[in-house]
Amino acid sequence: MADGPLYQKHYYQINEIKGRQHCQIFTEIDPEIKVLSSRCTKGKFIEDAGKEQPLQPLHLVLSKPGGEMLTTQSLKWLDKLIQKELPEIKDFHFHCLRHTYATTLIANGANFKDVQALMGHSDISIILNIYSHVTPETQRKAVDISERAIS
Repeated sequence: MADGPLYQKHYYQINEIKGRQHCQIFTEIDPEIKVLSSRCTKGKFIEDAGKEQPLQPLHLVLSKPGGEMLTTQSLKWLDKLIQKELPEIKDFHFHCLRHTYATTLIANGANFKDVQALMGHSDISIILNIYSHVTPETQRKAVDISERAIS
């Protein structure tokens, strides 16, 4: 493998189970090594993938240096580390970054349906009710729109 024999590459495949679509993740590592990561114990190796659906490359935003996926336990550890090292950041959790991401997109004019697709939600009300936040900047833009409309 181009990234070294221990580097883990990941792929996903969409499968239908009981009428709902699910995303199954598969890991590709050197077949002679077969070291199970904490994630692989719940996932599958690439040779276990079904042939009925094509595998798509999965590009992870966060991964360990060897390409291994970060688990929820890894993120909880990072949450605690950030809270300890940066006490001025109150109640930080990685999930907060989803709120920041969606709010930033919306505040800068992204279409709500596009944000919905990027966030992976099937219902736009989740984006509208949970992930989009009123900020002074979005309120200022709304006032500007109103003033332009009536002038």
